[in-house]
Amino acid sequence: MYTRQATLVGILLAALPLEPLFAQALVSGRVVDHSGNPLSDVEARLAVKNLSATTDTDGTFEIQADATLAGGTPTGLAASTVQMHNGMFRVAAGFKPARVSAWLFDGRGRVVSVVFEGFVAAGATFAAPVFPKTAAVAQGFYVLQYVIDGSAGRFEICHLGHPGSQSFSVAMSPGLAKGLAAPDTLELSFSGCATKAIPLDGYGTDLGDVLLSCNLPRPPKVPQSYTLPTGGIRVTNSAGLLDALSGGTARDIVLADGTYDNGEYFHPNAPHRFWAEHLGGATLKAGLMLDKGEGAQVHGLRLDVNSDKKGYESAIIHTGRTGNGLKVMDCFFEGNGIMELGILARAVHGLVFQRLVMRDFQHDGIRITSYPNDVTPSPGPHLSDLDIANVKDPDPGCCNGTSEDGILLMNGDSATLVERVRVRNVDWMGVSTSGWVRGGRWRDIDLDSSFTGFYIEHGTNNIILERFHIGSRVQEGIAFEGGNEWSHYAGVGENIVVQDGVDEAYQSGVNISVCNKNETIQRVVFKGQCFAAISNWATHPFGTCTGEEGATNKFIDNDYSGIDPGAEAVTLKWTGSASCK
Repeated sequence: MYTRQATLVGILLAALPLEPLFAQALVSGRVVDHSGNPLSDVEARLAVKNLSATTDTDGTFEIQADATLAGGTPTGLAASTVQMHNGMFRVAAGFKPARVSAWLFDGRGRVVSVVFEGFVAAGATFAAPVFPKTAAVAQGFYVLQYVIDGSAGRFEICHLGHPGSQSFSVAMSPGLAKGLAAPDTLELSFSGCATKAIPLDGYGTDLGDVLLSCNLPRPPKVPQSYTLPTGGIRVTNSAGLLDALSGGTARDIVLADGTYDNGEYFHPNAPHRFWAEHLGGATLKAGLMLDKGEGAQVHGLRLDVNSDKKGYESAIIHTGRTGNGLKVMDCFFEGNGIMELGILARAVHGLVFQRLVMRDFQHDGIRITSYPNDVTPSPGPHLSDLDIANVKDPDPGCCNGTSEDGILLMNGDSATLVERVRVRNVDWMGVSTSGWVRGGRWRDIDLDSSFTGFYIEHGTNNIILERFHIGSRVQEGIAFEGGNEWSHYAGVGENIVVQDGVDEAYQSGVNISVCNKNETIQRVVFKGQCFAAISNWATHPFGTCTGEEGATNKFIDNDYSGIDPGAEAVTLKWTGSASCK
């Protein structure tokens, strides 16, 4: 019986075409957030098999079959590989011929069939059906045991085929393909985010759009090295830099490692592009006034300034009113507690600030505000991967809420994107939007150690704040500024959405002040508030506001289970009446 089966299987295998062992998609899909936006850098992992893939910029992923699938490569096989997928047992021999034996056993340990016995030539690949058509099999549990050059391995199989079916096709049957996959779980996660697990019935699955509900932000990326441009001028000292800046045609200026200083701020005659020869190797001890046209760039510099007169309006980098299109990337800022601002952009069109580390300012890490004020940037600013800390005036609270922020954004449009931002240890507000921020998206925002985390001022409208964390050293997590006589009793703009975050501010999580309407707070986890998770003070009449505005604000699927005993989930009281902590 045993010999007859082996001979018969060998004849069947001889009739099978040899298949190259190409990588195949086991599971594919697209990871999106609650709004349907694609999420990049998400790890999608098959937990049991420990196979994974990372989503692309459009949120797609495809986990491939490879030699590690369901057993991997036994010890001693050198370059030979074995796998089982879609009903087929596959072997690819390495640099020498491989002796292969494979048997199929039922759940009681009885031999059902010999899948293969023989040699696979060096460099050759073959595929044999795990359940040959000659084998009488029923639904149930099976084991494929194999030995390759003396090293053994096994696959555990839950077979879902139907007994006695003559039309049963090993390669094509969806039921069998499903059955041959050991039960597994797809895990989706990215840095700082809890894993979301999705059970799978089998491989070969197209999941389409997979929602990842994640309420912790991704951290900012650190400054990164880059490729220097060709054809630039290289300078090695302050005199050489000043000479290069005198040219009236924009060019690339490469700064060799060292320190560059001046009696006042550096003021180029053209929108030059500055490059540290090595990331962080060139240090400017004086700031940059970049107001001579559009398109200036700053890459990889350390900007360490400790004198007001070495920064225009006490800012390390300043655009003036004409320096649109400024790009500042992969830089380190140190204000020494003396400079008021890291970057002051008064020309607001096409700004790109990425991968910046900023420390020790009196007023703001970054301030974007135009002259005249009512300017909608085109395109809106793109701010990403910002690590900002220590913004403190010598007279804390000096400026009545007009500064002492990590970021103060006063101009934005629907294309504005601010993402992966960490702000710590600022006297007033981690982030503030005001004036003419007309749309945009803020995501992966991490704020702690300030009076207010995210402050939304008059003139802001149609923004989305998502995937955020506000820490426990913040008194008021998110504040919607209320109407007043100056604003003609209008709150901030309508249609502001706050979603998918964790708010641990210790007094109140969200304060929606008088006159604010049509705001949405959804899928936010509130923790540790002593007064209330949400204060909907907009229900109170004030000036020309009737209080009916408060009824239009929506609070959907929020988690209030972590607030302090005695605190309210949603209160109609003003946060100013809070006396806790």
